[in-house]
Amino acid sequence: MTKFPESVWWIGGVVATAILLFGATRADLTHLPPESPFDNTRSGHAQQWRFLHQASTHVPAGVTFTIRAAEPDTEMNLYVMAVGLLPQATAIPRTYYGQSVADSSPARFVMTFGDVADDLGGAGRTIAVAGGTVTDLGSPQP
Repeated sequence: MTKFPESVWWIGGVVATAILLFGATRADLTHLPPESPFDNTRSGHAQQWRFLHQASTHVPAGVTFTIRAAEPDTEMNLYVMAVGLLPQATAIPRTYYGQSVADSSPARFVMTFGDVADDLGGAGRTIAVAGGTVTDLGSPQP
């Protein structure tokens, strides 16, 4: 049986340690759970998820809500995520696959993601959350 020189073991140990340290992500090194299912992706969905997660704490069970965003695709993504994040409330879409849909005015809450022109006319109570706002319009109009 052939013996390896001691320097080979040292070099192997240094290389293995470097691979473990530099190949690991922040979550691997700190053992922190991800903040969203979309962490470590470049899609922008992680920011949307965080917005909805924080905004959802201001939307009570049994109410209606809608979502506003600058881009129709972003609005659609947020709507689909919100259906899963807020099963206790009823989502009313403003756009669906890029097309405007039924009037969302019956919605009591409006979650606004990003910079969107304020066309709510100052109605209701607005709460700032990470990435946007949540506005309680009060009782919806029939």
